[in-house]
Amino acid sequence: RNATTIHFACDNKKDIRFLTHYYTFMRWATKAQGRAARRVARDELRYREEIQCAAAEIVDAMRAKARGANWTAAHVRRGDFQFAQAKVDAEVVAAALDDKARPLGGLVVYVATDEKDKTWFDALRTEGYDLFFLDDFLGDACCPMLNAALENDPNWAGMVEQLVSAAAPVFLGTWWSTFTGYITRIRGYRGLRKTTFYVLP
Repeated sequence: RNATTIHFACDNKKDIRFLTHYYTFMRWATKAQGRAARRVARDELRYREEIQCAAAEIVDAMRAKARGANWTAAHVRRGDFQFAQAKVDAEVVAAALDDKARPLGGLVVYVATDEKDKTWFDALRTEGYDLFFLDDFLGDACCPMLNAALENDPNWAGMVEQLVSAAAPVFLGTWWSTFTGYITRIRGYRGLRKTTFYVLP
């Protein structure tokens, strides 16, 4: 009860992994303590300034590309993923965009993905979506802080993409993904829950 540090052991050899959000397993003695702890997580645990500024540049660029209309962010998980059923076809993503984003005017889409082959997204382009990826902003004069940040540490790329997705007027995430889960939590903090959706198989 009085511990200032709690250590959660991980051991790859024993397949003990820590791949979940803290609020799925931590419990507090009282509801008031739980609320206080979650407020600390909300207000004090955030990505460093360089990552925040890098993401803000992309958000500004996406707003400019949307020309005053809504824009959408979509997290499309394609790589190593323990939930095979969440790896859907591009047509499923296109259908989800048609159902959720198109009615809200979100035809300009930022795609956060680990898919290396961008031709996989051709089905979305043929449906009239204007797609942008992180790579489109690398080396671009509009994003000097982004380029400096990822030159300093390429591992920040995923964190930048989470913040961009969290700021989008409309968001479609991958079910079962903790990457999407954190985006969803930030969007909840920002009052964007009503325009947060999932691409479901």
